[in-house]
Amino acid sequence: MNFWEYLYVLGIPPAIVALIFFVLRKFLGGKIDFNFNKKLAEFNNQLQISTESARFDFQRKIQDFNLYTVKKHEKYIKLYELVLEVKYTIDNFHFGSEEIENKLQKIKVSFSNYKNYYEASKLYLTNSIDNKLNDLRITLALLITEYEKANNFPFENNRNLGSGAIDASSLLKTFEVQISEITLLLKEELSIGYYKEN
Repeated sequence: MNFWEYLYVLGIPPAIVALIFFVLRKFLGGKIDFNFNKKLAEFNNQLQISTESARFDFQRKIQDFNLYTVKKHEKYIKLYELVLEVKYTIDNFHFGSEEIENKLQKIKVSFSNYKNYYEASKLYLTNSIDNKLNDLRITLALLITEYEKANNFPFENNRNLGSGAIDASSLLKTFEVQISEITLLLKEELSIGYYKEN
């Protein structure tokens, strides 16, 4: 006996059974569709929230990077200007001039400006730039010390012939080489395509 015959024996006509199946199918199908649509809407909502969060995070990182890069470039330019200012004051320093103390003081002031700005800018410097600028700072400190030693000789001839003058000329050559190296590094880092994997 099949299912339909069994129902007929029970006294339930096939039309009523078909109607019951149709109603159950509509009711259960509607319930399933409703639950599916509800879950789909929840998923879409969560997906939208996650997408917005990721978009916000990405935009924040891009903005932070842009602000950092602008600040970094400003620091590099200002540091380079201060290096050139120190170079200018050193280039205009001659032991034969009458205002040696005044010019030596100008060198110290421009060096101090450079050193202070360099220390305050370390957060924005790459390792290679930081190392070069620190080497330059050390060379300048030694050069100023040599100039002060040479300035303390009592006679004009001793100033030019003392051991300080020899050390100073060697330091001046080192200083010039360091400025050239720093110039090349800064040009590379300030160019558009300098980003490299670290």
